Amino acid sequence: MSKRIKTGLKILIGVVIVILAVAAVYFVFPQLWKSPVSVAASSVFQKVFSTSSTSDNGLIVFVSEVSGNPEIYTMQSDGTKVTELTKGLGKSYSPRWSPDGKHIAYIGENNGQANVFVMNADGSSQTRLSNASNTNQISYEWSLDSKRIEYSEISAGDPNATSISTVNVNGNESNILAPAQNGIQFLGWSFDRKQIIYEQTDSKSGKNNINIINVDGSGKKELAQIAGLSQLLHWQDANHFYVISNTVDLWEIDLIGTDGDQPEKIASYTDSGIVTWFGSKNSLTYVTNHFESWTWNRIDGKNTTFLATWPNYAAQCKKSTGNMILGEASNNSSPDGLHGLVGVWCDDGSTSFYFVNNDGSKIIQLFGANIPSQFIDANWSPDGQNIVITLGNNQTGNSDFYLINVNKILQDPSIQPIQLTNDKAWKYDASWQPQP
Repeated sequence: MSKRIKTGLKILIGVVIVILAVAAVYFVFPQLWKSPVSVAASSVFQKVFSTSSTSDNGLIVFVSEVSGNPEIYTMQSDGTKVTELTKGLGKSYSPRWSPDGKHIAYIGENNGQANVFVMNADGSSQTRLSNASNTNQISYEWSLDSKRIEYSEISAGDPNATSISTVNVNGNESNILAPAQNGIQFLGWSFDRKQIIYEQTDSKSGKNNINIINVDGSGKKELAQIAGLSQLLHWQDANHFYVISNTVDLWEIDLIGTDGDQPEKIASYTDSGIVTWFGSKNSLTYVTNHFESWTWNRIDGKNTTFLATWPNYAAQCKKSTGNMILGEASNNSSPDGLHGLVGVWCDDGSTSFYFVNNDGSKIIQLFGANIPSQFIDANWSPDGQNIVITLGNNQTGNSDFYLINVNKILQDPSIQPIQLTNDKAWKYDASWQPQP
């Protein structure tokens, strides 16, 4: 009997050991194996993008006209759980996430009157922020702290007259910073988000004054006078920012200080246009073009890289080469500002895609061949892992969203983008939910 008991105990202990071993394989060891695994990606981008192929990037907001009317929707990053947020409120378009990812602002237009609205990420608590009554042309911009919105109204009676106002996200505190006047244009929020910077045409000289003003309308100060229409490009530090301006025959970059220092001219061009901007903490680069010649320029002027370093992209087009489209740096460049997604339009309606370093020195062609659609825009996920691009078909009037997984396509540039939508409707303005 004792031998049988001992034998039974041995069997029982053996079974327990096996169970524990299996549990270790399934539960313990994987926790020890969660260290990053290197991926054989292109050396150009290997140090920039992490090895994760999937990540929680939040929702994607976009506009669709599937119902015949522009409405705002969200979806998961894999194209599932499409949710309509606005409905029956007239036209709803131009959605933008608040920098903290909690709210979506948008323009709502009803009976020819356009106003700025805000709602939660799930579409609840839709609130009108502006009080426009005579315009269908309005634009807006979030402050970086997600607490206020600037909006600019163009007068219906005078298309050259624009007013600038600010309002807090609750809609209960509003200020008119610049009454409706000719030649008014919002440029951007100050570095500390307590002021806005705007441009105003001088009626006597015809030049444009760059002004700064507090969000309550006080403390207006002129910072510089620029020859042409301007756009704020990048903050050098808390008190200095770059602007790009252009007239009929002149493009110029100036460095302007908020403390009243004389502006510094960085560069000027009489035969080239400035088309896009790459910005990061350690590298500031802008791109100029002259017909089909493209040049990457460092802001400090130390070096430039010409299109000659690129492959012969003209050979990728069946017909004569169209334009190279980089778009705004905020859309087509990676979150760190070091890389960009470039689309080259061809006259046959196709697009050739590339990844490129911000200095133009390295480039990788994607998808193995041209995509038989027109490139509309692109938006990177907050972690730089994925890109959602919009491709349109001018003949059918349809557009769809496609997903590019950065790591996978750098391992194999011939991989095709993943189609996220296919509902035979015109869609646009896709953007990822920020991850604060």
